[in-house]
Amino acid sequence: MQGVCVKVAAVCFSGLLLSGCLAFGDIDRRATSFDEGVGSFQNRAILLNLARASLKEPMVFVSVGSTNAVGLEDFRASVPSFAEGPNINSSAHAFTFSPGGSTFLDNQTSTNTQMNVFSTHDFYLGMMEPLTLDEINLLLHQGYERELVFYLTIAKAKITPLGPDLKPNGPPKYIYNDPDGDAANYEEFAGHVQLAMEAGLTTDVAVEARSGESEQADSVIAAAPAPGGAKGGVEFVVKAEKKPGPSVVECLDPALQSTNGRKFLGGLK
Repeated sequence: MQGVCVKVAAVCFSGLLLSGCLAFGDIDRRATSFDEGVGSFQNRAILLNLARASLKEPMVFVSVGSTNAVGLEDFRASVPSFAEGPNINSSAHAFTFSPGGSTFLDNQTSTNTQMNVFSTHDFYLGMMEPLTLDEINLLLHQGYERELVFYLTIAKAKITPLGPDLKPNGPPKYIYNDPDGDAANYEEFAGHVQLAMEAGLTTDVAVEARSGESEQADSVIAAAPAPGGAKGGVEFVVKAEKKPGPSVVECLDPALQSTNGRKFLGGLK
């Protein structure tokens, strides 16, 4: 009798231990694993769409929606049946035990994730809209390479000839970020992107709005002189919506400038 009680108590105690692991030990690890899995999925999805775009195939955009995690512990134990009486056997009046019934301990966990496919009109309408300065500023300050962000977000550059006094001297022209187009035009565009890297071109948030800001639809991300000491300049243009309060502005960060960039900019002062 005493041995049976000890076994039953041990089984009950094991159930409590399992429930403690389920309630306190698994949830944090599972949540962290899920977070890491979503990050890995986003990276793979971006690379997959880049591969589709390079092959002129339609891109598919999928997001991770709601996640439901379920933990279940089920412990069932039945009391053994026994019989007592003078007719148990002919040799002695004793107790007999029967372990009938069902006894088991079950511990289950599951996670259900809902995936959403972006294929609505509003989604593709948003995809086709130009990026704002706020969105470009977010990309530049999230750890992505500036050169990568420039190539992905700048569609064209406006070149303005400058005179000896660094004032406009002639009509501007545009160069385009089109590797499949005119080779000389794209090579000139790549040269200006390299110049922007050397000069430390980036964005920042201004506490106060700049005086005399126009409400034009085309907003200049940044302006920089022409490479190699040539006369002229470049303006990187995007669509931007003016909003009240602090605004994102272009700037040349000295901390990002190369030695050649600092010498070049110093010669313009």
